Parts: sequence; C-alpha cells; structure tokens
Amino acid sequence: MSAWGANAKSCKSLLDRVERNDAGLTELFILPTKTFGGEEVDRLAQIIENGINTHLKKLSASGHKVPNESLYKLGKAIASAAAKKTAAPTSLAIGDHTLGHTGILAFTKGIRECGGITDLEDIDWSWKGIGSSAFEMILEVCGTKSSPKLRVLNLSRNESIGEQSTENLSFAAFLTHLQVLDLSTCGLSGDFLTQFLVTPKGVQPNLKQLNLHDNPIGATGWKAILPLMTRDSSCLEVLNLSKCQIDNDAMSELSTWSSKSSNSNLRILDLSDNELSAAGIEILSKELSVFPNLVELNLAGNAIGEQGVQQLAMALEARHTPQQQGCCCPLKKLDLSRTQCGHQGAMDMISRGRLQSLHLFHNELGSDGFTALASTLQGGHATLEYLDLGGNGAKQDAVVELLNALTNNPMENSCLKVLVVGGNEGGDGVEEAAARVGQVHPALDIARDKKAQRQAG
Repeated sequence: MSAWGANAKSCKSLLDRVERNDAGLTELFILPTKTFGGEEVDRLAQIIENGINTHLKKLSASGHKVPNESLYKLGKAIASAAAKKTAAPTSLAIGDHTLGHTGILAFTKGIRECGGITDLEDIDWSWKGIGSSAFEMILEVCGTKSSPKLRVLNLSRNESIGEQSTENLSFAAFLTHLQVLDLSTCGLSGDFLTQFLVTPKGVQPNLKQLNLHDNPIGATGWKAILPLMTRDSSCLEVLNLSKCQIDNDAMSELSTWSSKSSNSNLRILDLSDNELSAAGIEILSKELSVFPNLVELNLAGNAIGEQGVQQLAMALEARHTPQQQGCCCPLKKLDLSRTQCGHQGAMDMISRGRLQSLHLFHNELGSDGFTALASTLQGGHATLEYLDLGGNGAKQDAVVELLNALTNNPMENSCLKVLVVGGNEGGDGVEEAAARVGQVHPALDIARDKKAQRQAG
C-alpha cells in the first residue's frame, strides 16, 4: 500500500507509521506541498539505520530541498542496512533541482563510509542539477560492485552531464547490470557516447531500455549505439532516439551491420523529430531485417516525403512474405505524423503495411487525401485497429466520404476499433455519417471534434 501524505504539510504522521513498522505502508510518496527537509530525512535515516522498519520499499520525495548533511545520513543508513542485511527502501527519489554536485557528494560519501554497498534497485535523480563530476560519482555508487541489485536509473533532464569528456567513465565498467537507463536531455554528444558505450569483448550489458531523447548525438552517436541495437547477444528491447539530430548519413551505417546481426532483440525504436529524409528511410527500409523483432517504429517529425513512405510500405509488406515470415516479426505500430507522407504514401501504408496501429496526424492530406483514402477503407480494414487521420485539414464533405466508405460492403471481420478524424472540419454531416458507421461497426469509435453546443440566447 502507498501513502501520499496529502492531508497536511507535516510528515510526522507518515514517519510515525514508518517507525511503527506499519505493514500496510510499503511505498512513501512525499508531495512537493509537504515539508520534507533535514529534520524529516534525519528521522527517516535513523529509522533505517536502526533496522526498525522492515516493510518500506519505496521512497519518492522529489522536489524537496534536503541539506547535504541529511543526504549524507541517508546514504550512510542505506549502506548500513545492506551491510547488516536489514531492510531499507530499494527505490529512491529524493532532492530538488539544486541537489547538484554537493548533494550527490554527500549522499555517496555516506555510502562509502559504511561499506560502500547498497541494495538499491531503482534510483530517480531526474532534474537534479547534476553535472559531469556528479555523474562520475553516481556511476561509482550505482556500479555493479556498489549496487549489484540496481536495475533502473533515471538521470534525465540533467543538462550538464555531457559537458566534459568521459575518458575515465565506461558504461561497461559500471552499469552492465542495469536494465533501464534514462539519459534524456542530458547534453550528450556523439563523442560522449562513443567513449561511454565502449563494451570490451566478453562484457555483456543487460540493458533492456535506453532513453536518449533530446541529446545532440548525431551520426557519431548513432554509430556508437549500433552495437547495442544490433548484436545477437544484445538485450536491448526499447530505444528512444527522438530529437537526436540523426540524419541520412547515420542511416548509411546500418548497411555495415546488416551482415553481422540476425537476431537483434530491439522491439521498439523511436526516431521521431530527427533529420531523416526519403534517402535515409530508403536505407532503413532496405536494412529493416537488421531488426527482425521490431514491432513499433516512430518516425514522426521527419521530412520523409511520399517516396520515403512508399519505400517503407513495400519493406513492411515484404516482412509478410514466406521468405521473411520465419525470421522477422511483422511491424505492428508505426507513427508517421508530420512526415509529409502525401496521398499515395498514406494509401500505400494503409493498404500494404499490414499494421495494427498507424498515425498519420498533421500530414496536410486535405480533402483530396481523404477522398483518396476512402478507397483503402471500403468496409473497414483487415489489420488496422487504430488509425489517426487527425489534423489534416479535410473539409466536411471529404470526411463524410471517408466515413461512408466504412459502410460500403462492410467486412465481417474488420479490425478497426478507433478512427481519429479530429482536427478536420466537422458538422452535422460528419455526425450523421458517424452514426451510420456506428450501426454497421458498433465497436468502432470515431474520434472527432464534436459540434459546439449553441448557447441559449
């Protein structure tokens, strides 16, 4: 059971429950509106160090300014519990955006002075003013030797981590035991990643999820990440590289790996808001077999264009051929929002992609695009469950035409469950067409802009 402590500013009643070893209190969430400073942290540290509580597993207290001396005591208590094999929280989030170097130094000093080992499994230090020197200390205290049970580390929104070189820092040396690592918006460059992600032969990272969103890593960083993405032995399943300045030159590196890897475990890849065009997507389409287990791909915000989308549609269709079915999973989810996909690109992806979920939001398809797409949605769709056509500037008549197509020769086993047409012109005609669709496909939700109610006058 969790306790949020939302009734008053004081945390006394919550800490009383912790001190009583309340079996129902396993997770402690301290809201930013409450008072959780030095006095409260000192008391909690004393409870942990004395081994009084055996049930508290999670402490979430982000947004609270904590004195360095109290952080030192908390770090010492957590390490003391590990040394004495007594209970302590295994999930930790503490401090505010001013935590910085001195706060991390104090916390890690407490750990080092009491054995240097923790039983922490999950640490969230996002937006804590952490720079490169504090990052080095974190790697030491979170490393395989110091925190062997650590599985999740969130350091997102610490924009100064990447300011200095990582010559003495190695992911392989410190974090091979991690399963989830979030370094989004940390100011990391491609050179930083090249040094940080060096993995010596024989060292096998266990990383399953890596978030590098909003870091200017470019083609250099992409090349550094490729071994994690493509090696047969890699555990990586989810990779977020959105807004990372990845361009067509980066995609050309894929061809060098296509002959080396046949069993990448990557399932979800986010390349949204990068600098890819049709040329880059053509390379990705040709080398898509490098990712045989890929089921979700996000390309939103890249100027791929109609030709690039058509190339990708052909590649996805090929994953269903007998030659690839035995070695490649079909892609299930694709986001092509804001990609300038064009009418034909949208039609090809709907008719040939064999997807379950497709986002085509804000592609300026207009009325002509909706009229063209109506032919691909006659009676429903054989595989698509979710289709987003929102924000495309189609007039009401074109929206009605597309909706009417769903009722023509209705498929007995149409999979379509959600169709988004919001952000296009609505009105009585759309409402009437949606009602007709509801009679033919009662399980289908038409997400649309409802007609504004008239004010009583």
